[in-house]
Amino acid sequence: MRLKDQIMASLRESPPGEVAGNRVLEVVDYLDQERFGPFLSDTDRLPRNVIQIKTPELVLTIRPSGTEPKVKFYCQILPSKSARHESVGPQLLEQIRASATSLAAIVYNNLLALIGVHLSPEVLQLPDIVDLEQKQLFQETTAPKLKKRLESPQWDQLESMLAWLTERTAQMTPGSDPLPAIRQTVAAYCRSWQTELTFSPGRKALAGWAETRQGVE
Repeated sequence: MRLKDQIMASLRESPPGEVAGNRVLEVVDYLDQERFGPFLSDTDRLPRNVIQIKTPELVLTIRPSGTEPKVKFYCQILPSKSARHESVGPQLLEQIRASATSLAAIVYNNLLALIGVHLSPEVLQLPDIVDLEQKQLFQETTAPKLKKRLESPQWDQLESMLAWLTERTAQMTPGSDPLPAIRQTVAAYCRSWQTELTFSPGRKALAGWAETRQGVE
């Protein structure tokens, strides 16, 4: 809860001049009573704890939960007058989705930077239900240990790998199997390690499991 409030306070005290390479045109703070009127009650104040950042190409809205230790942010991509799209239909939609995903990752880390945290692109793929501390633990401890194990040609049994990962990440989803939550991140790490671990049978086996679970051939 303290970190959540710290993010919002930092945005208000030092609004960004740029977001994801886009110049900030306006920062709208809905707690501004001079602009939006006085609070009618304490319950009126809570839903107005929203900051909106406007740029020529996107609108970013940040809203903390009033009861939970989390911050929600929404990235709205605006039509670009200068952009030219050769693709149409599903291809264009896929390009826009990729752009939105990339943008959200940048904004995610920009907000985390306000509390001194940075997550890798791989760890950013962990679902939001996973606690931030668990994400940091995976990045700083589990991933390096996993890579070290995959360097060994003897560690090539998929069942052993999944059992190790299950034990290491059990606290991510207490009471539930953590493997579905980490599969996209494991797949991303395996891809990023492909050059360094070209001949690792363990990496190939683990990547095959992760990619198959995602429906990727």
